[in-house]
Amino acid sequence: MSNINKENLIQDIIDIYESEYPTASGEMDEFYKDVINLIRNTNSGETTKTKGNNPIITKEIFVESMKKFVRTKEESDKMISNLYDTFGVPDKLMRNSSNYEDTFLNLLKAAMNDRLEWLDYYVYERECEWFEYTLNNQTVKIDSFEKLYDLIVTGDIKE
Repeated sequence: MSNINKENLIQDIIDIYESEYPTASGEMDEFYKDVINLIRNTNSGETTKTKGNNPIITKEIFVESMKKFVRTKEESDKMISNLYDTFGVPDKLMRNSSNYEDTFLNLLKAAMNDRLEWLDYYVYERECEWFEYTLNNQTVKIDSFEKLYDLIVTGDIKE
């Protein structure tokens, strides 16, 4: 994962944006700018070397990105719910929101080398709620993005 060509990845993101919004004019959405900045601000010298996964982003970037993702997801879900209650099913809006989430999570999973799909579990199964799991007959609480990062990277949590 550390051999990823950042400029190729950034170009892929731009291509995704242009294919999703071919008539978009002006500035790129903040979401896509944030993802591109996340990639640009990451270098292989910053990564945490572990016995498990080898992410290409730091814990600090992961925590900041996840906080922003969850906040944006909550705001988007609330807006979609309000629109649904008022006007019915806004199919295109729901698809666009889902595309943003999927694109961001796919990039973050790749950057984190999340082979056990803890991010999918947290976002889709737990709906962005903290959780517990059992490791060596002990219950481990995942109640922060720092602990989620450690779980993805090392498979272990430092209490």
